[in-house]
Amino acid sequence: MIGLVFAALRSRPAQALTVALLAAFVTASAVGVPVFLAAADRAVIGNEWAAASMAERTVRASSTVDLSGERDRSFESTVPARLSGGGFTRVFAAEADVNITGNGAVANPRFVFREDVCAHLALLSGRCPAGSGEVLVGQGFARLLGLGVGQAVRIQHAIPLPPPPPPAPPQAEGLGPNPAQPPMTVSVVGVFRVPDPGAAYWAMQSYFDANSLRNAAEPVFTTRGTLEALGHSRERQYVDALLDRSALRADRLAALRATIATRQGEQDGGAQTTSGIPALLDRIDRDRTTMRQVVPLAAVPLFGLGWFLLYFAVTYSAGERRGEIGVVKLRGTGRIRRWGLALGDSALAVLAGSGLGALAGAVAGGGQIWRYALPALAGGLVAVVLAGRRTFAGPVVDLLRQVPARSARWQAATVEGVLVALAVAAVLTLRSSTGTLTGLTLFAPGLVVLAVALLVARLVVPAAAASGNRALRRGRLARGLGALQLARRPGTARLLTVLVVALAELIFATGAADVAAQARTERVSVTLGAPRVLSVAPVPAAGLLGAVRRVDPQGRYAMAVSTVPPASDGDPPLLAVDASRLPQVASWWPEFGPLSAARVAARLRPPPSPAPVLIHGQEIVLDLTVERLDPAAGLHLFADVITVDDSFSQLADFGALRAGRHRYEAVMTRCLYVCRLTGFQLASASGVAAGLSLLLHGLTEGVRSTPLDAGFTRPGRWRTPQVRGDDPAARLGAGPDGLAVRLSGPATVANSRIVPVDTPYPLPVVSTAPLPRGTLGGAGLPVVRAGSAAVLPSLGRSGAMVDLEYADRMASSTEDASSAAVWLSASAPADIERRLAAAGLTVTGSRTIAADVRYLRGQGPGAGLRYHLLAGLLGMLLAVGGLALVAAVDRRRGPELWTLRAQGLPARTIARANRFAYATLVVAAVLLAPVAAAAAWWATGAQVPIFADGRTVVPPPAWPGLLPVLWPWLLAGALLLVAASVITSGRISPRRRRS
Repeated sequence: MIGLVFAALRSRPAQALTVALLAAFVTASAVGVPVFLAAADRAVIGNEWAAASMAERTVRASSTVDLSGERDRSFESTVPARLSGGGFTRVFAAEADVNITGNGAVANPRFVFREDVCAHLALLSGRCPAGSGEVLVGQGFARLLGLGVGQAVRIQHAIPLPPPPPPAPPQAEGLGPNPAQPPMTVSVVGVFRVPDPGAAYWAMQSYFDANSLRNAAEPVFTTRGTLEALGHSRERQYVDALLDRSALRADRLAALRATIATRQGEQDGGAQTTSGIPALLDRIDRDRTTMRQVVPLAAVPLFGLGWFLLYFAVTYSAGERRGEIGVVKLRGTGRIRRWGLALGDSALAVLAGSGLGALAGAVAGGGQIWRYALPALAGGLVAVVLAGRRTFAGPVVDLLRQVPARSARWQAATVEGVLVALAVAAVLTLRSSTGTLTGLTLFAPGLVVLAVALLVARLVVPAAAASGNRALRRGRLARGLGALQLARRPGTARLLTVLVVALAELIFATGAADVAAQARTERVSVTLGAPRVLSVAPVPAAGLLGAVRRVDPQGRYAMAVSTVPPASDGDPPLLAVDASRLPQVASWWPEFGPLSAARVAARLRPPPSPAPVLIHGQEIVLDLTVERLDPAAGLHLFADVITVDDSFSQLADFGALRAGRHRYEAVMTRCLYVCRLTGFQLASASGVAAGLSLLLHGLTEGVRSTPLDAGFTRPGRWRTPQVRGDDPAARLGAGPDGLAVRLSGPATVANSRIVPVDTPYPLPVVSTAPLPRGTLGGAGLPVVRAGSAAVLPSLGRSGAMVDLEYADRMASSTEDASSAAVWLSASAPADIERRLAAAGLTVTGSRTIAADVRYLRGQGPGAGLRYHLLAGLLGMLLAVGGLALVAAVDRRRGPELWTLRAQGLPARTIARANRFAYATLVVAAVLLAPVAAAAAWWATGAQVPIFADGRTVVPPPAWPGLLPVLWPWLLAGALLLVAASVITSGRISPRRRRS
């Protein structure tokens, strides 16, 4: 029997080669899945690594060591060793705060030892510290204190300054020399600059941020011995374990997560260990999970198409041998030998082709080859057995007559009905579930396409027969014969199914890719807020506003933006923007709601804008009458002022209050240029001011004796803010010659503050939902809802927007703006970063819509959709192969038409009939494929993952655009038409005609 099988292979080499190539294609496609997944894993890991913050690449252990007694060395003796190795590079650092005076300036830098620091600095002069008592200073710090190489400087341990004694209100903490520790003299041996402050070596240390530079806190580097010689009672110690990129591999992610968990759980030496690496690993796992949900949506139809064509090829091959098998069966050959003779050559071809496909996968570097090759081989063998059973299971008489049994048609209809039912079940399951693609739902798009293709293919044979008969009656011989040829061929419906499925899968893939691209662009445009966003180093809100307005005075392309920290977790996110520039800069979409950007800006900044009380000198004089004063209270009145750039604030003391009308003078040492008055505040040693009555007559500058504010004495010019929800003690009203301020009852002076009205009160906000209460933000800003929006730029579906200038005036704080940024329109000049730097801002990062879209495209769903496009192209190759297979079989059956030559039918008509038959089949597939693809997208498209995190800011498009789907559809259709034309252009030899 083995010899007969090999003889069958030799007698039909073309058929065996076709089966082997199809099996190789299916197996190579199967083993290509792990190859693709491995490459995609590397791509998504690299994508997430590039977008990771420094905290997401670092494990930090820190401890504050008490040096007042015996020196504790447990941290530095155990933690660095524990955080070494395992794909990490560790850096040990220790530091203390010191006080240095020089060149008329006082600075409180960090006195730092950091391992191997000189390798990451550029020395402008001098050398790296080596011995005891040697330090290395930055160029800005050296310029501030007038330091140079070889100069000696005295340093002393610094501690927080004590709060001022009453009646002065408490102020922000500062650092001053520690009187309990003696000063130390060190020598400057070098001056440095930092080539790359964002390098991985610096980890999460804030040595060189704008806040450190502004407060003269740039680090002074030294040796470990010098730091130990400094007299200091407490020392901060750190170990930064820097994750190596090479350690972030797909096969090591679980081990890396376990390592991080172990190191975070250990608390040697009193260490507190933190790391953002688990967040990075979570994103990578999420990417890989969603990618493995998307890939099967295309892989399963591709494999099914390959197996179906394999089944198709074996069926055609076996159809020519029905007579031979009928003779074998008539002679009483056993079942096993009969099946071996019938299918042995096809099974050997499948085995050989599958081996070649597996070898191709191994050469491509795929892992777990046999895990994917064996199912592909099993599917191919099942296709061979099913094709043989359908062909050879009939009675001997039918086999010898070469007439297919009628039961086969019913069996095919039953199988098709089962497939349609599976498609319906998969869609219903997907729509009734949470949308996660698992189990049967993974096959839903492919099953819907196949169901539609089978249903329309069922209509082709009767339609072709009717069309052929009508054409013959009208005398159109070529068209009629071609249509009847389609109706008579049993493989017509199958080939049409193959063509429709292949084309529909390509259309579905391009449509899904287009919807994903549109959704990514819309999401990034909304979450980013503007075409380009520059993150800025910490800076006060007024400084941010002033710098941006100096760079763009007309407000055409730049807008200052900041977030307002929430007071509690239940507060919606609050975004503060320079509202007057919102229409020119922000990206605004119709999905945001009926309010346009201009209308939102008008509601956030209603005219007229109240003017602040500005002070241009360093002395102010208050004309004040005090009534019902208790001398024992020791009351002082303070003016709260802040520089116009929010860099410094000061409580200027008018001195102790006296009964009667007097002029009180206050000196403001911080107001070298212009300050803004933010309020008046009482303070006393006892903290109580019961029944006090004040009458403010006017406020003038000391030098010019000019009034600071024309409406100073109007009650509407002032208000009394609430403190922690308490009712204010001060009551405002019009007096006989000024503003009356009365303190009723035993009120504490803490809530007896009055502030000028220089903003709308409460602050108007536009929000996506009703506000939970009348205040927002950590400063408790009083707000009122002035408009609603479905979505807001940068905030999405949850948040509120307020004017930055008004919020800053009301907060009256010198703290840096939270998450300071500059939004830029598409018309921003190319050198905008240089202009902002010249205005005093430090740009720390830049985000654009294109860059963020690239990042989202590199995540798991984007990688999976790229496989969809690849599978669509491979499906088109299978479709062309199916055309060639059927044409080859029809060519062997060609004499059926050529017998009409004896009745005078021209050869040209026969050739035209063949071309018409295949062209009609291709055109029908091209027209029906969009219907199948649209049905699949309508049923399942909403559940195809687009974003790895599953979050949608605005609803993604319901349907893809026309052009992105049209051109692949037309190109694929043209390819099939050309292939059909080339395949049918061959001539049948005279010998086969005579046969």
